[in-house]
Amino acid sequence: MTTFSRDQRNVDTRTSQRLRAHGFLQTLAEAETDWSKRWSNAVAELSLPPDVSIVRAEEVAREWTSARGELSNIAQTRRRIAQIDADEADLRQMTDLLAVALGVKVATDPVEAASELKAAWGAHQKHWREFSGLEPERRQAAEEEQRAAVDLETAECALNDICAEVGAAEADLEALAKRLTARDASADQHEQLIAKIRAAGDGFSIDELRQQCQGQDIDAIRADLEALDPERRRLDDLIKAAVETMQSGENQLKAFEDPTQVNQAVAERESAASEMHMIAEQWTEMTLARDILKEAISQVRAQHQDPLIARAGALFQLTTKGAFAGVAAEVDEDGAPVVVGRRTDGARVGIREMSDGARDQLFLSFRLASIERYGEAAESIAFIADDILVNFDDERGTATVELLAEFGKANQVILFTHHRSVRDAAAALLTKAPVQVIDLAKLGDSLGESQAA
Repeated sequence: MTTFSRDQRNVDTRTSQRLRAHGFLQTLAEAETDWSKRWSNAVAELSLPPDVSIVRAEEVAREWTSARGELSNIAQTRRRIAQIDADEADLRQMTDLLAVALGVKVATDPVEAASELKAAWGAHQKHWREFSGLEPERRQAAEEEQRAAVDLETAECALNDICAEVGAAEADLEALAKRLTARDASADQHEQLIAKIRAAGDGFSIDELRQQCQGQDIDAIRADLEALDPERRRLDDLIKAAVETMQSGENQLKAFEDPTQVNQAVAERESAASEMHMIAEQWTEMTLARDILKEAISQVRAQHQDPLIARAGALFQLTTKGAFAGVAAEVDEDGAPVVVGRRTDGARVGIREMSDGARDQLFLSFRLASIERYGEAAESIAFIADDILVNFDDERGTATVELLAEFGKANQVILFTHHRSVRDAAAALLTKAPVQVIDLAKLGDSLGESQAA
């Protein structure tokens, strides 16, 4: 009984194990079925048959893995191609819209169509420049048309006045005008005959010629005419040659007035006018650039001006009573440095354009500035001048005397003059500055009296 129970337990245990093994086997079978499906799908994506070996499939998978970068490049290239195609489509749409708006036909290829539109735009700009060049002639033609309309209206008024004056209808004026023209032609012919007779008669009147013809022998006159016949023929030949020369000149003139040549000349003129406009624009730009550059150079020079020139400019402003704001250094047309006076409004005045007084004041300002600068580096020196104010007016002379008095505080200044106005200007400063006025004439008299004593 005990053995049976043990065997029964073993059977139950084995049965349970068998059932578990059967369940596990069924699970493995299901897993194998699922793996087979996924394997078939995987090898199908690799373009391999379902019965391919695992080793072969692994080799192909490794190859696809190594080709992933190339596939990425291919995909990127395809995206670029798609973007290029989209851009080309947009360009095609834009060129089609422009072609429809401009009323022109373009090629199917968008790039070629864009080139054609660009060429058409260039031609349009050229035609516009030519049209702009013809604008003055159009305005002139319009003005001539207006003047012609005014002249026509004036002529119609005059015609109405003539009809009223002669008492005839406008339709009868043509016949009346022909009669008047015939009368004027007869009168002109008569005058021409009279003029010919006077010319042939050395300026004598007809009555005088008739008196001279009385008693003349007709045969003798005919003989004289026959004797003059060779000279007449020679003159006729000269006249004929002159007429031929004139006709040749007229033919040449007509050749110049040929419409074909005129149109060509007009086209050349318009082309030259267009080129002239372009050159004028370039000249304007270059002139503006030159002026800006000159102004910049002037500003740099003003910022880095020589102290001597700056001091001379300040002294020049004082001596001219503000007529000049100072001096500046520039470069002339030959590239040489020159000094010019600077007005308060910024205008530049060369030394040659200055008056004699202004020129003397400029030179004096530079002399005083040089002495001041020398005194800063060494001992001060005396400034001796003789009638340097001769070309100054009273106002500028007084200002210069005041400047010399101020300058005399640091340097000895001796000014000789025989002008009373200069002496009076210096005497007026006796209470303001250390100024001493010495009258040499009185000093000479005093010395003479002292010696006599």
